[in-house]
Amino acid sequence: MTFVLIFSIGFDLFLASCNLVPIADRQNNSTSNFTVANNIASSPQRNSYDEIDLNQLPANVAKKGNSPEELALTAFGTEEVEGFIKENVEVDTSNPEQAIVTIVQTNLPDDSVNSIRYRIDFQSEDFQWQMKWAGQQFICQPGRGNQYWSKELCY
Repeated sequence: MTFVLIFSIGFDLFLASCNLVPIADRQNNSTSNFTVANNIASSPQRNSYDEIDLNQLPANVAKKGNSPEELALTAFGTEEVEGFIKENVEVDTSNPEQAIVTIVQTNLPDDSVNSIRYRIDFQSEDFQWQMKWAGQQFICQPGRGNQYWSKELCY
């Protein structure tokens, strides 16, 4: 019986980490904020990003609001698009309690960094979105480091 329970819990965690199903409280069949926060925090994709300290963002950058996309773009979007910089934004709200915003900036006018990809995780709290975590990856200019998405800095 213990093995079946452990397997069931482990399988639920696996499915939740893949964003296939939310982890539900088996007694009342509801998803708790605690579980969602743990699901976001344990996302295996985070390991491939260089974590950004949200406390280091400028004081005027809001971390809570009505739109995860607007919050993410205010914090990490390009202020002015120079030349041929391209910015693509995707928002995953497949789980109503969390949102993951991905911002990809390519063709950067930098001698070492060609592209940056940001991942920003949000949790729904009191009918607003709270920024919980952010990370970044890089593709370097030719001869300046990685030519694939990596958390390693370019040189």
